[in-house]
Amino acid sequence: MTGPNARHEDEKFSRSRVMAVEAGITVFGHVGETGSTNEDLVSRVLSFGAEPALLVADHQTAGRGRLDRRWEDIPGRQLLVSFVLPVLDREPHHLASAVAVACRAGLERLGVSVGLKWPNDLVIAEGPAPGKVAGLLSEFVAGPVPAVVIGLGLNVGPVPVDGATSLRSCGLVCTRDDVLASLLAYLPGFVADPAEVLAQQVQHSATIGQNVRVEMPAGEIVGTAVGIDPDGCLEVDDGTTVHRVAVGDVIHLRSLR
Repeated sequence: MTGPNARHEDEKFSRSRVMAVEAGITVFGHVGETGSTNEDLVSRVLSFGAEPALLVADHQTAGRGRLDRRWEDIPGRQLLVSFVLPVLDREPHHLASAVAVACRAGLERLGVSVGLKWPNDLVIAEGPAPGKVAGLLSEFVAGPVPAVVIGLGLNVGPVPVDGATSLRSCGLVCTRDDVLASLLAYLPGFVADPAEVLAQQVQHSATIGQNVRVEMPAGEIVGTAVGIDPDGCLEVDDGTTVHRVAVGDVIHLRSLR
């Protein structure tokens, strides 16, 4: 979207609101600033139940990444959004993966080729500005109907962070509304189809086939990432054993030497 009304329309998220209704998301919130969209929606689930919802913020003052790392943002340059998705008869890990693959598909629809770096990053490997373009953080919330709150931080405009890239740096001119609307177009189909989510994770993985070091609280594994199993675990072959890794930080290595 370009022109003098682009910013105004982006702030309304008008296209995304329409797509959210079509995706069965009944609550759509947009705030200028908050501590954490994930924390806000966790509180909402605890107070009001697992109604499908999303919350967009222009800026977070206490955004978090994995392992309680701080997520820094520049107001208006990132799509900062969290979703409430009820678990029902689905596995919690599937819902987080559904958001990741829907985001990847939505970005491809807009013209950017993106890979999925296990467990929760989206990366651009080729072109003028390779790097991490997005990260996800999911939290399980117990209740009569359990839910998963999934937060997504995606760099639309440039950010001064080592190893990061942005859609604008890769030549894509779009708004946060464009990105969120495109993601929402794919989300219902992936939420309903765990097998297709797994197929997408494998097909578009930036990790499978890479030499990796997986850092975990109990130690580390060095080997080749060979697959992702139906439970969402990364399979790593160290030359002797194929390990199933449920949680860990993955570093892609140039070689195993």
